[in-house]
Amino acid sequence: MMDHILSLLIFFPALAAMLGFVVRQDSIRAYGITVAGIEFVLSLWLWFAYDPMVSGMQFMEAAPLIPAFGINYLLGVDGISLFIIILSTFFTLIGIASLTETRRVKDMIITLLFLEMTMVGVFAALLLPAVAGATGWGLLARSFVVEKIAANWNGGRSRMTGRSRPSLMSSAYRNVGW
Repeated sequence: MMDHILSLLIFFPALAAMLGFVVRQDSIRAYGITVAGIEFVLSLWLWFAYDPMVSGMQFMEAAPLIPAFGINYLLGVDGISLFIIILSTFFTLIGIASLTETRRVKDMIITLLFLEMTMVGVFAALLLPAVAGATGWGLLARSFVVEKIAANWNGGRSRMTGRSRPSLMSSAYRNVGW
């Protein structure tokens, strides 16, 4: 029915996060919940379409990216990664729905949507370079969220830079551990 369900599950939150930059501040929470809800329903469709009697990977997607170097786009899920993808989309929905942050909510929701993209991408990718790339972006998004929480606990000041708002560079700085 849906030939590219895994690509849709990976890139839908990223596209929605980019569109989130033009969403008004007062409606970003509803927007984030809607996007996360759609993503969760898509992952549930993946669950119902999965055939447990078939061994190996299912919903395979393959495309050559740079054939001269043997770099391919290869996705698929097995029983374990299927559960983790469903849990990732469910926890993103719960996380956005229960978000109590009142400052910079738009930044937090956009970051969580990018984080959802990387979580689903890591567990659907079948090649190590794709997993490493998605993990790197996920760590950067996670670092931003952690730095934001730490800044709130420290009276609104970043521990790494001393500024009132954590920046992406301070998050990367903290992630690398210099």
